[in-house]
Amino acid sequence: MRELQLSEFPLPRKSPSVSTWWLLLVALIALRFLPSDREEEGPLKLRYEVAIAVGLGALFALLASAWFSRFHLTGPTISSDFYDFCSSVAHWRNENWREYSQDRSYLAGWLPGILSTRVGVVEGLAWSAALSAAGIGIGLYTWARALHSRLAGAYTLLFALAIGPVVVLSRTLTFYPQYVACFCLSAGLCTLAVRYRNWWT
Repeated sequence: MRELQLSEFPLPRKSPSVSTWWLLLVALIALRFLPSDREEEGPLKLRYEVAIAVGLGALFALLASAWFSRFHLTGPTISSDFYDFCSSVAHWRNENWREYSQDRSYLAGWLPGILSTRVGVVEGLAWSAALSAAGIGIGLYTWARALHSRLAGAYTLLFALAIGPVVVLSRTLTFYPQYVACFCLSAGLCTLAVRYRNWWT
């Protein structure tokens, strides 16, 4: 069989057409005219914003775990190193810190460890993944809300439901959903603190 040479596949020499440049220019100008609510420019109404963020985060977790994850998984859940995570949660529940896996974070094991005392080890991992998905939703909404508006936050959650790895986290029996939730919440809260500077930020 003849070996193909890279020279047989020359790169296109054609420069982008004028219509492509016009399309990019119009798209950049359109960004300036994204809808914004004048009321959102005032001081932050904390209770109102928290209620919206928690509500949309819970809806995001529900849709991700109950509906959208079915498009990406062949089974009910997904996991890597399942035994290691289960044993870590079991040792956390029994406060057996010597046997707790040194490869796993104690803080990430807190939520499934607390839940496992009520519902069991595997169910604790499952419920913590669902709650972490809500945390991811809250973080993503807060991030987009701080950068633009409530509408941008809602659209961000809608678009995030189309991203397979984000949706699958709601059914992942590991500590990774907790990690991602912490990262999203940190990014959202930091962005919120930069935009709305007051005594509590």
